Amino acid sequence: MSAPLSAESETFVPPAAPRASSLSDLDTYRRLHAESLSSPDTFWPAQIAGFHWFQQPDRAFVGEGSEARWFPGGRTNLAFNALERHLLAGRGDTLALIWESEAVGPDRQPCEIRRYTYRQLRDEVVRLASALAGLGVKSGDRVTVYLPIIPELPIAMLACAWLGAAHNVVFAGFPSQALLDRIEDSGSHVVITADGGWRNGKVVPLKPILDEALARTALVRHTVVLRHTGSPVELRAGRDHLWSELVATADSTLPGRGAERPPVVPHVHLR
Repeated sequence: MSAPLSAESETFVPPAAPRASSLSDLDTYRRLHAESLSSPDTFWPAQIAGFHWFQQPDRAFVGEGSEARWFPGGRTNLAFNALERHLLAGRGDTLALIWESEAVGPDRQPCEIRRYTYRQLRDEVVRLASALAGLGVKSGDRVTVYLPIIPELPIAMLACAWLGAAHNVVFAGFPSQALLDRIEDSGSHVVITADGGWRNGKVVPLKPILDEALARTALVRHTVVLRHTGSPVELRAGRDHLWSELVATADSTLPGRGAERPPVVPHVHLR
């Protein structure tokens, strides 16, 4: 557990505008919006020029309405762009994420503060992606994520994207029926959750709520359970897996991390 920080101990200055076309005012927005409509085949490629593409798209988009396809022919991975791209650019040791727990001590300071560099975050994401792949998750699958607001939430979302799976995030305050509806509507065979989460100074038991939902469906084959609050949970053999045990033996240096190859599994097609 990190030592509490006072409000005066650290100041995080917002970064400078990343590019000249950043939306600094309403007039700039209107100009860019008009350009996107009048010259889409030159405007949109410029917006994604900084992305990493395993295969460059043929053009910005084709079709109209519900039949529109953005960047047809392009092959990329959004988690790769969020993480690995920064390592390739030499920013692996740059701070990527700062998190403070909702749980506070008697002095009203966070009980825990965590910091991740791009490299650390990438390694956590790839370990979980490897573990999920071991549970059978593959490109095109859906994974329900039922977690509190903790670093493992974006890690789980990025791990799904790394594999090409869709993440179905469910608010960690929803009851079992709302959770069940979203699991079934998405067709999720895997759910990622925690023993519980902090809300307004109290522990909300998440795994028991998930157990109530799963008692009414046979759809879910595996759950990944994070130990977060220390609340007691029941684990069903063969279905429930502890996050810590899965990632302990998972690989963070999977083949296919290089600049010319896709991460973990085949590329995600942008349609």
